[in-house]
Amino acid sequence: MQTSMISVMRVVTVPEAEQLLIELTTKKTRDDVVRCAHASGVSKARIHELTGLARDTINRILAKDHDDDP
Repeated sequence: MQTSMISVMRVVTVPEAEQLLIELTTKKTRDDVVRCAHASGVSKARIHELTGLARDTINRILAKDHDDDP
């Protein structure tokens, strides 16, 4: 049986909530989350299943990590 964690959310103003939504959907945030998940051991296939991102997009995001290496 899978357990879920319930987090406590604080109430924010409408502008704060809108900003959070904007940040959630930005490419940079998305890419950072994908990199973090993969580095933490989540497989590319599972990232695809959970996000709906194309496998090519996931590969491109993860490849950018290596492009920054000296």
